[in-house]
Amino acid sequence: METDMQMYLLSPFFVLLLWRMKATGVLSIFAIMGLLSVFKYYIVIKESLATVLYYGIGVHQLVKSANFIYLDFVQRLVPYLSGILLGYFLRIRDKSFQFSKDTLIMGSALALWAFYYTFYSMVHASVQGYVYDSRESAKFGALQPLASSFSICWFIFICVTGQAEWINRKLKWKGFLVTSRLAFAFYLIQIPIMVVEVGRNPNPTVFSPLSVLDLNIFITTLVLAVWLTLLFLFPILNMWRILDRDATHQPVANGVKKE
Repeated sequence: METDMQMYLLSPFFVLLLWRMKATGVLSIFAIMGLLSVFKYYIVIKESLATVLYYGIGVHQLVKSANFIYLDFVQRLVPYLSGILLGYFLRIRDKSFQFSKDTLIMGSALALWAFYYTFYSMVHASVQGYVYDSRESAKFGALQPLASSFSICWFIFICVTGQAEWINRKLKWKGFLVTSRLAFAFYLIQIPIMVVEVGRNPNPTVFSPLSVLDLNIFITTLVLAVWLTLLFLFPILNMWRILDRDATHQPVANGVKKE
């Protein structure tokens, strides 16, 4: 949560860069993303960090990797910068913008490959007998944020521009109205719950397919997510709507809006 807040506070400066410098700002952000990826590759090799939880990982390496990668907001900036660029491109796009058929096919194929790389390229690390390789870990750590960001941004862009009607229809399922509103609270509350559960159960357990989903943890997280959403998120959103409505519907006298 701390790293999220740091990135939120930093993002307006990148938005200002795009607003003032436009094409130069876009190139600058792409360059920053590239440098961040190279730096992550370097730091993973130097410190022998793990970018995935592989079979047999030690507690020391696990904690060290968390401190250097997951709790350092600099190492998590790439997806945020990708989101800012996506918002910029959606804002400046021509309303009738359409990719050519060949570009759409190639882009979608690349996005699907990026999705596969993000979730399945390191699946062999979960197999018993896996031997840690710092270069493999560094390559995945550097490329995974770029690949996942491109995949998500591509499909959002073609959906918004009306070039993926089938996906749009699937994403318009009404059940997503509930899950999307609970998603952020669910994300925030799951981490402390997981930490508490790990502390309560320090002994190793026998793995089984049914043990992947702990219903007690899931139900506890879901109930707390609903509670946080109703207690904090909805009231804050309602306050924002009231303030925004007041700002956009101020009385006008003699053709001049009153400040």
